[in-house]
Amino acid sequence: MHLSRGDWLAAEQLAEQHDPEALNQILISRAQASLEAGDFQQYETLILRAQQPLLLLQGYKERGRWQDALRVAKEYLPNRLAALQDEYDHYVTKTQGVNAVSLMTQARDWEQQGEFSRAVDCYFKVLLA
Repeated sequence: MHLSRGDWLAAEQLAEQHDPEALNQILISRAQASLEAGDFQQYETLILRAQQPLLLLQGYKERGRWQDALRVAKEYLPNRLAALQDEYDHYVTKTQGVNAVSLMTQARDWEQQGEFSRAVDCYFKVLLA
């Protein structure tokens, strides 16, 4: 009943007291509402409280928030980081094409993520482009 009215706090309190297994689903539902509203900070907080970092990663990818997705993978899903980096490379190439500007942008993104080896690879591609 509380969920259908969007009364998230009451639903959380009831779940904590009477049905702890339902709490994660409530948190995920609330997080989805935050994502749809564009409140990414709240979305991340709630998904992490529900201990579902993979859902967080997927939500960021679906919204094109690659830097957030890469950060989440690095912090919470390191076993998925390499595959996500490859997916991001493919996405950038597909959406921006391969030119010096897009390669430089991608290299700077890798630098900000601390992925210096990938950044250097991008800079070398600029020299070859």
